[in-house]
Amino acid sequence: MSAPPLSFLFRPYTCALRLKRLISKVLGRDAHRPPPQPADGMVRSVQIEPLTEADVSSAVQFAVRVLRVKPGDLGEQFASDITDDLRHMFVAKASGQVVAYGRVVELAADEAGPGTPAGC
Repeated sequence: MSAPPLSFLFRPYTCALRLKRLISKVLGRDAHRPPPQPADGMVRSVQIEPLTEADVSSAVQFAVRVLRVKPGDLGEQFASDITDDLRHMFVAKASGQVVAYGRVVELAADEAGPGTPAGC
């Protein structure tokens, strides 16, 4: 049986990659590229917190911009969720800016839609 040609065993590209990995390991670095990091201006984290008076206008602006609704009395509705016992509103903030909101409403059994558990 004859040996395969050297060009088959040692392709220049394969050798270069193996050599690069070997050198990286010797130097204590991983040869693989690090995972991409967010570019400037990209959000790294989002905080979800209860709505405060300071967030009401930002939440209204968000609703108008994203949901394309008219502001109307949204500010009053959102502000009432701060003190209401059955309604609560939360905002998601990234870099201090409201990027989402959610409202939670507790309904009585007779108010709930069909198939909804009581109190949800």
